[in-house]
Amino acid sequence: LEPRLPASLEALPNLESVVEVLSREHRQEVSAALSDLSGWLVTSGQVIATLLAEEGEAGISVQGKPLPIPPADLISDTRLQPGEGVELAPNGTNFVATVAGLAGQLHGSPAVVPQVWITQNGMGAYLACPEAVPGSTSPTAQDLAGTLGAAGVTDGIDTSMLESLSERLSVLGPGEPLVQVAAGHEVIAPVDATPVFNFDHHARSGSVRPDGSIDFRDRNVFPPVHAEELLVTSGVPELGTEGRTVRGEILPVDAPRDVELVPGENVRHQAQDGLSQIHAEIDGGAAVQIEEEDADGGGLVRYTVHVYPITQVDGDVGYETGHIDVPGSVLISGTIKAGFHVKASGDVAVSGSVDDGAIIQAGGNVTVQLGIVGDETKVEATGSIAAKFVQEATLRAGEDITVGSYIHNADVAARGSVNVEGAGGAGGGIIGGTVWGAKGLTTRNLGSAGSTGTHVRVGVDREEFAEVEKAQAIIRQVDTLLPRLLQSAGVASLDADQIRISLSKNPGRKKVLKHYIKKATQLTSLKQAHIEKRRQLLDQISAKAQSVVIAVADTAYARTEVGIGGHQLSLQDDLKAVKLCLDTSTDPPAIGHRPLHEEAGQETSGDAVSGMASTGSDPTP
Repeated sequence: LEPRLPASLEALPNLESVVEVLSREHRQEVSAALSDLSGWLVTSGQVIATLLAEEGEAGISVQGKPLPIPPADLISDTRLQPGEGVELAPNGTNFVATVAGLAGQLHGSPAVVPQVWITQNGMGAYLACPEAVPGSTSPTAQDLAGTLGAAGVTDGIDTSMLESLSERLSVLGPGEPLVQVAAGHEVIAPVDATPVFNFDHHARSGSVRPDGSIDFRDRNVFPPVHAEELLVTSGVPELGTEGRTVRGEILPVDAPRDVELVPGENVRHQAQDGLSQIHAEIDGGAAVQIEEEDADGGGLVRYTVHVYPITQVDGDVGYETGHIDVPGSVLISGTIKAGFHVKASGDVAVSGSVDDGAIIQAGGNVTVQLGIVGDETKVEATGSIAAKFVQEATLRAGEDITVGSYIHNADVAARGSVNVEGAGGAGGGIIGGTVWGAKGLTTRNLGSAGSTGTHVRVGVDREEFAEVEKAQAIIRQVDTLLPRLLQSAGVASLDADQIRISLSKNPGRKKVLKHYIKKATQLTSLKQAHIEKRRQLLDQISAKAQSVVIAVADTAYARTEVGIGGHQLSLQDDLKAVKLCLDTSTDPPAIGHRPLHEEAGQETSGDAVSGMASTGSDPTP
């Protein structure tokens, strides 16, 4: 193989270093490396090497017979095969560049590498312009376009830049080592529909005073509205536009989220200019319940709007008032005494505390300025719950739970998130008991130096988890009963041949055996249905667990039991200022931790699970 080299070269340059540089991720690194490289630039159709072969001579055998020259296989040696960007000409001897680029040898074969670097996300293509050795051929704009095509770049090409670059290379030399010549089309994100409210509908959960008590004014309890007032108007979503990479790959765009306005109590729904509107029908306090429905590429946010009449209780709920059961919202200026119940279809706001044995049931939010105490105390809210502290009580919230100071030995579950500010003292946080936060948990401290009974779990709803446990219990029951039924039926399994044999051997017991087989078949179907139900539930739990975290501002103490989705572990050491999250890079996934100040999107470090003992991925608490 004889290279057709310019006078400045003695051998085909090695292209492996060029390929390595063009495979790097960061533009700055590629640009710096190209500044130290030089290369032989060729254009399409240029001969870069020729095969040379000596002609043979005819022979003669000892018998005097002529021996003709055998046909030569000129390129039987794999090192003489044409490489990337090169082909053998019809004459069988010339190696010709099929694309403009950097010529040399790659893996021992003559090759031409397109001098193109593409960003990792495919949204930018650059021509690499190292110093050209003397004797190189300057590419035309058409040559450069062919180079981009050989690298798979088909979209967003700046033809004027190719003309300019071709002219510059032929006159001035390379200049910038990387020149952008193509750009992808970015996705234009959709705009979700946004309702326009004419009152402050946000029940702010962060309204915590320095001592941990709840500030009613900041919390926006019972925003007042008047009869016939327009409360909210639906918005219109805007579609997005899909994008394309420089390789022509389609970047899909999600559908926008739409809005549905649902009339609740004491409101009127109507359409105006193609938009939904909700008007108040009475004077009272407004309340909004928000539900999100996710769907592939889009979703829906449902706003249910109520206007509740407001009942005011001056003083305590006790023997003077009796139990409270009102349509609408109730404002209690005192304390709910032990043993008394408050039920409201709207919100419940308590200026004092909730004593042991009291019960609150609210169709909206519950706000308690002071504490909720007692192991017989129960607070249930369709919306959120906020209180200064919670001690030994049971709380259930359809949305978030906010506690200003601490949760101590309580049974707490929120379908939203749980936030414990830890205000009003050095020991604030979650100590003992069980706390569930489906959408995450933040706290000042988690556990304590002497505590062994603190359990927290995020990324799964308590009721959803109970369904998993129920399905598992049924599966276990079937696994216990099924072998007994099969044994009674005289078979090892529900195999048709085994069943026929058993029935033929026991004609007198045929009716009884068929009964056992029928029951066994029903149990098998029941088991399969609950296996599938459990799988679906665990898939849902696993998907939600990917993004939730447990954020501990001060200390997560050893011996605290932590769960995320279907995974759990026991902390072996005290951890300072950490986020606990699911590390999906492990197989199976495990709970890891990282410093609280790091961004949630950063990967967990290799020693992320140091100081922890995993108890496995079995979702049983």
